[in-house]
Order: sequence, then C-alpha cells, then structure tokens
Amino acid sequence: RFSDWRWRMDNLYFIRDKTARIVRFRANSSQRKLLDDLHGRDIILKARQLGFSTVIDLFLLDNALFAPGFRVGIVADTEDTAKELLATKVRLPYEHLPARLQGLVNLTTDSTTSMEFTNGSCIHVGVTLRAGTYNAVHVSEFGKISVESPDKAEEVVSGTLETVPTDGMIFIE
Repeated sequence: RFSDWRWRMDNLYFIRDKTARIVRFRANSSQRKLLDDLHGRDIILKARQLGFSTVIDLFLLDNALFAPGFRVGIVADTEDTAKELLATKVRLPYEHLPARLQGLVNLTTDSTTSMEFTNGSCIHVGVTLRAGTYNAVHVSEFGKISVESPDKAEEVVSGTLETVPTDGMIFIE
C-alpha cells in the first residue's frame, strides 16, 4: 500500500481541521477532483476554505518523503504566511506520521522556512523562490499577490515559475 500515493494521502497524514482538532486527512470532493485531474500545470480558481492549500501541500510533502531528491517550493503573499503554511500544512502532518515512518526519512534541516530530509528532498517557503530548481512549486493566493504587489507577482512569474522544469508540477491558487 505504501507504493500508492492515493492510499498514503488518505491513511498516513493528520491535519488540523477547522475546529482546531488534529484529525486524519480525508480528501473532500473538491480536493479529490483536483487530485484526480492533476496535469502538472494546475491553476485553481477557488472559493475560500475548500482545503486546496492543505491538499496541495500534503501531496507535495508526500512526494518529498517518497521520492528521494524531490525539491518543493511554496510561495505566499507574505513571509509570515509562508512560514505558517510550512508549519501547519507540512510540518504538522510530518510530525504526526507514525514513528517508524518518520524514522525512515528524518529531518536534517528544520527551520521556519525550510525542511530538508535525509533522502535529499526538501521543502522551502518564501515570497519568491528564484535560486535552484524545484520539482514542484505551490503559489498560494496569487490573485492577492498580484493586486497588492504587482512587482512581487512579476517576480513569481519570471523567477519562481522558471525554476520548475517542463516535467515538474506547478500549482497556482
């Protein structure tokens, strides 16, 4: 079963729900549709609170844990929001993995903006990510970034998105 990412998504990860309880992740219908229809360049036009940031970042964490050398970038409108995404959507699910599984892919770096693993994978967050190459990038709240900070939006397009090769994944909310 561990070779099936869909099984892992619904069985391994815990999240904080809307009532602040830590619960096992179960994809809702909107999240499941996104996962069923992935094509590598996914733009999500969305209403708030459907859980897209949660499912995207869990999916990217799963890739980082089970695909050695998988590099993830998460971009948000502010540094604080980026750090919050890492803490709540990535670190919390990682910390609630079964100890045996966590022991297979340990953290080598754990900061407010980066998690790096013993398998060579990493997850970095920020307001833009220009350096390096990423297998996958998640841009959260791109509409808000574009309205409030057009220069930052241009940097995301010309810098961050260019770090992803054609066979990589880009998620833009």
